[in-house]
Amino acid sequence: MKPPNKEIKWFSLSRFLLLKFLVAVILLAFVISYTFFEISKKQLINSSERYAISIAVNLQDEIYQHFFILQGITLDSFDWTNQIQLAALDSISSRFLKHLNVLKVNIFSNERQLVYSTNHKLLGAYTKENKKLIRALQGEYISSLELSRDKPDIEHDVHSVDLLETYVPFRQFHASSSDKERILGSFEIYQDVTILYQQIVDLRTIIFVSSFGLMGILFLILYLIIKRADKLQRNLEFNVQRHTDQLEEEVDNRTSELTDKTNRLQAILDNVPSAFILLDRNFQIKASSAALGKLSNYHSEETIGKYCYTVFGEGNFCHNCPSRRAAESGELASVVKEKKLDNSKIQYLEHTSIPIKENGSITSILEIVTDITERKRMEKLALRAEKLSATGEMSAVIAHEIRNSLTSLKLIMQFLGDSTKIPEKETNSIKIAMESVYEMEGIVTELLNFARPRAPKFIMRDIKQILRESNSLVRYQIEQRQIQHDEKLSPGIPECLVDPDHLKAAFVNILLNSIDAISDNGKIIVSANLVTLSEPVLDFFSEQQINVKLNEGQTVIQISFEDNGCGIPDTDRDHIFDPFFTTKTSGTGLGLPMTKRVINEHGGVITVESNDGDGSIFKVFIPYRE
Repeated sequence: MKPPNKEIKWFSLSRFLLLKFLVAVILLAFVISYTFFEISKKQLINSSERYAISIAVNLQDEIYQHFFILQGITLDSFDWTNQIQLAALDSISSRFLKHLNVLKVNIFSNERQLVYSTNHKLLGAYTKENKKLIRALQGEYISSLELSRDKPDIEHDVHSVDLLETYVPFRQFHASSSDKERILGSFEIYQDVTILYQQIVDLRTIIFVSSFGLMGILFLILYLIIKRADKLQRNLEFNVQRHTDQLEEEVDNRTSELTDKTNRLQAILDNVPSAFILLDRNFQIKASSAALGKLSNYHSEETIGKYCYTVFGEGNFCHNCPSRRAAESGELASVVKEKKLDNSKIQYLEHTSIPIKENGSITSILEIVTDITERKRMEKLALRAEKLSATGEMSAVIAHEIRNSLTSLKLIMQFLGDSTKIPEKETNSIKIAMESVYEMEGIVTELLNFARPRAPKFIMRDIKQILRESNSLVRYQIEQRQIQHDEKLSPGIPECLVDPDHLKAAFVNILLNSIDAISDNGKIIVSANLVTLSEPVLDFFSEQQINVKLNEGQTVIQISFEDNGCGIPDTDRDHIFDPFFTTKTSGTGLGLPMTKRVINEHGGVITVESNDGDGSIFKVFIPYRE
């Protein structure tokens, strides 16, 4: 077991929370203190403003009763230039200023002219933009701070400290007057708020100290709780880590074992030629082996999540889909499909689908795709060899029996032909019959040559000379059909180990087939070159049931017979080397099979390229041997 990691830096709940809580305490204390301070400050100022309005109203009443009523004058008739009236009003105002903490008293007329002020320097001044004065003249009571930095209401009336400025309407209180309560002007007082400010500062200090003290106590209590919790957490984390290490080690071991098994299984599947595909019930691919990339146009990883019919079909469910049949029946299903490759060759794929059941229900389908092209080819070769063997035996028996009969028939016909007792008219009929016998003997000979071919005799010969001799043998037919004949024989072809008689017969057979395929404006081109193969050449129809294969890089003599005749239909192309297959009315169907046999005896390959109505090209590849 892996020991617990002693160097782990344990997570400390106390360290984590203390700093967070300390910041929160400071912020909360500040917010609470600031909030209480602002509320208290506002309440204190509002209280001071209400008190100042009350003082201003009382002071205004006292001045009105003790001065204006006693003097028998009104605010309109008050002459601020009269020193006697001014001194009497100063006397009354000074009594209140001393006891009520009022610094200055101003009285304004309705025309906003300062008609009285304890500061005589300001008498007679006008204030036009004083909004608080205008509101007071309209009957409002206004009290607010006028800061030292603010622009003064009256020019030159500056002050170095902040003051509480209060405006109240100056009203007439004469009981007999019809203008009772008429606003005559405005009454203004200034108060020093230094004491008020000091009270506010003291209040702020008390609130801040109280808030921080309360939060500090809460912080200490929480610290002790967290410290205890941190100790418990350390013990818990240590135990959890120890068990986690044990679990991780066990998981690592199990994962390693599972990975090894998975890799071995995947290696087996990837090296099996068949492709293994795991499908879900919706026929989507869940997993696949590497061989799928060789049998489709997709890499194994690209197919995950795709529907199987998009990989092997044409976007829809394949005809006679084995996976669908397996899912529906719950039993193994199989089908063989043909796939046309880019090189026009046919690939045979066998699809075998196996339903996989869990708890009695089909949960997925395993589809195994196998390339059985080689098996199909071998089956075809075996069938062909069997047919050839049977054909050879049958041909030998038939030819033997027919030959014996033809020999007897030919002796009788010759005897009758030499007889002088036969009329001349009958003699001509006997000659025609003899020609038919000779023709039949030729067919029998051809059958015997096919059934019991002569073993090849290899000697060093010039293939170019063999080709020239072959062309000479068919020159009469070429000239009769007015066919253009060209030879392109490379002078660099050396002598090679061949059977000249067999090769000559094979070349003549190919030329005769080309002549028969041409109708008008015919042309035959015979060419020969010494080449090095750039790709392998394989004969898929060897009679010996083995592949005749010429490898890439091998030196061969390539001989081509090209014509512009009628070509070979697609349906006939795969059968032209089959014995007795012919489209001619007078042919035996043994020419090309014997030609192929000769080429194969030389270790060579014969191929054909042809389309219906577009001519043919027969290519013979003979390995160069000294």
